[in-house]
Amino acid sequence: MIDMRLSCIGCDADLPDDERAITREWCSQKCRTRYRRQLAIEARRNRPPCEYCGMAIPPELRAGVIYCNDRCQRLHYNQILSAATLDAKQDRPPCTYCGGEIPTKRRADAIYCGRACHIKASNKARNLRTLKNQTGENNHDKR
Repeated sequence: MIDMRLSCIGCDADLPDDERAITREWCSQKCRTRYRRQLAIEARRNRPPCEYCGMAIPPELRAGVIYCNDRCQRLHYNQILSAATLDAKQDRPPCTYCGGEIPTKRRADAIYCGRACHIKASNKARNLRTLKNQTGENNHDKR
């Protein structure tokens, strides 16, 4: 008769000789958990580097992580957001008052090239309203 001693996959300890010995792979649940955690850590050691800085991602971080820390994630997100905002600012119409180009440092939804044009446009609109009121074009009492 051949002596078939079965051993634990995780720690190579001999498995108890009972009716489940043929199908059993682990000496205990604790050994199974420890072995699987170690396998997961080994698998994480071979993952690609951080998408922002290129450093290795620590193996203790969960699977699917693409940044080595929160700082890299935040910086990369801000970089992507800044690029998208700059793209949105490139193709905007000219200043509604003077027709000049709106600088990229202004907000993406800006319609004037600067404060001076904004004030001039505001004054012009106020003067037009005043003129309409004086001539009676904007009379709301018509019934």
